[in-house]
Amino acid sequence: MRIRSTRAAVATLLLATVLGAAGAGATLAAPADGPLGDVDLERLQRLLSRAAELLELTPVQRAEIALILAEELPGIRDLADQLAAARSDYWSGHELGDFDEDEYRSFLASISAAETDLRVASVRTMSRLWNVLDSEQQRRLLRLIRALGDGNGPRHGADRFSP
Repeated sequence: MRIRSTRAAVATLLLATVLGAAGAGATLAAPADGPLGDVDLERLQRLLSRAAELLELTPVQRAEIALILAEELPGIRDLADQLAAARSDYWSGHELGDFDEDEYRSFLASISAAETDLRVASVRTMSRLWNVLDSEQQRRLLRLIRALGDGNGPRHGADRFSP
């Protein structure tokens, strides 16, 4: 499986350079619709090695990234878990052919605040991580993001920069 978004790729690459492959694999183990989506751990191992090599984070940067992740990831995971539980609860009582549009709209409205909070927390975290990198590391990371590609085109302005 491929990492589902650029945001997930950035988080994976930066987390990996701080924790190393084994720690990152354990940390990223989460439900498929969690904050980092489905992650192929074998592919992740290869990405981690390459990211650590290409980004060349200093010890100070690694410490700062570790602090940011320690502050942000628990909240992101909690929100993702809440959303996964809500979706599971909804679909456990419904069949695909049994569709009530008003009920489904009501369900979506009930989870929209949590979805917004999750997106805001994720982008805030990515912004904080991005700002730890120097301009050369940012260019390298953009090249990695583009190389990973998620089949949905560039996201979060990655296409606006020319490394």
